Amino acid sequence: MTLTINALTNPMNTKITKSNYYSVLEKVRKKATKDDFEKVQAIITMSELASLGGNENSLDYLEGKSFNQMIKQITKNLEEQEKDIVIQKNIAKEKSKIRKKYIEVISWSYDIINIKPYEKGIKIYLEAKNKKNIDIEAFEGILTVKDKLGNSLLETTLTCNINFPKNSEEVFNWTVSEMDDYNAVKDISQFDGKGDALTFYFDITKLIVDGNEI
Repeated sequence: MTLTINALTNPMNTKITKSNYYSVLEKVRKKATKDDFEKVQAIITMSELASLGGNENSLDYLEGKSFNQMIKQITKNLEEQEKDIVIQKNIAKEKSKIRKKYIEVISWSYDIINIKPYEKGIKIYLEAKNKKNIDIEAFEGILTVKDKLGNSLLETTLTCNINFPKNSEEVFNWTVSEMDDYNAVKDISQFDGKGDALTFYFDITKLIVDGNEI
């Protein structure tokens, strides 16, 4: 009986109405643990943000529910979101493994070029092999260039919409200008003629094969 009475008198279990809101909040402030009261404050902030720009009062989002009910629901939602994140990460890992089976990077190289009289650029070359017996219609990836100390000098998205024939080796090229990334061009220019001082990492993020994205 004592447990039942305590549960009923716990202000965290009291359903909120517009008339009892402030008294419930005061009781929670006095009786709740520090952790619970911080959660209550977070819920109140969420309700105030949700009501911004609308005709509803923040109490409209709280009415009819107890703070404990809302905490349980939020906790459940967060757990489901975390599960979804794990699932999406696993899917991304599997897709990445599949994409790596299509394209083999043979080598990277680059030239420092003059795009305009006062504008330099880096022309990046990728020699790659299509390892599959099917054309790759397009691909995209993130290229990261690092020095020997692991410092990132360039990170850029490379997109290729040129058909990559099945079982073939091709050389693709892209240009990064000072207008695109001044610091990258400046830093990499210092290694001109010393390509072995740089390391190229390529994460293929998209592949189009037979009209489908992988």
